[in-house]
Amino acid sequence: MKKINWLIISIVATLFLNGCASNNVRRFLPDPLHKTAIEKHLKKSITVDVSMTEGDQNSIMCRMVGNIYLPNKMTYSQYVEDAFKKVLVSADRWSHEKIADRTLAVVLTKVDFSSTSGEWYINANVKIGNNSPTIIKNTTKFGTSWIGEYACKNAAESFEEAISNFVNEVLTNHNIIHKLGS
Repeated sequence: MKKINWLIISIVATLFLNGCASNNVRRFLPDPLHKTAIEKHLKKSITVDVSMTEGDQNSIMCRMVGNIYLPNKMTYSQYVEDAFKKVLVSADRWSHEKIADRTLAVVLTKVDFSSTSGEWYINANVKIGNNSPTIIKNTTKFGTSWIGEYACKNAAESFEEAISNFVNEVLTNHNIIHKLGS
């Protein structure tokens, strides 16, 4: 009986003492390869406004292991808008003026991931002025693991790359470039 009680106490103590793990996304840094592609495709300076239809938070739960947090308590729309600005500034294509036909209105419709398949999903409707929106659906693959803590760490560490791929896809998209007149 003493062994069973000790075993139960050990299991309960282990569960309480282990707690949850959290992972943090790094601050966004522009990819130099994407900078070159954007300079090639985008000839005029623009500005970007990013919003999210629902679920615009600063974290997302991963496998009940813990949250993946964005830096500085940013929301997804703030992180993505900051990424656009950094990329455009690095490519010398950022404008401080908000002119209707030179402003990308990016409405995020999905920011989610699967830690089991190792994929980030970032979808948005991108609109310029009164033009119809262009739908962008971006998937970025990352390594995964059977162990939840490692899979969630991989997801957090790959978010910056997923956002970089999304921004590049938007800024080099033929329909968007055509609507900007670049």
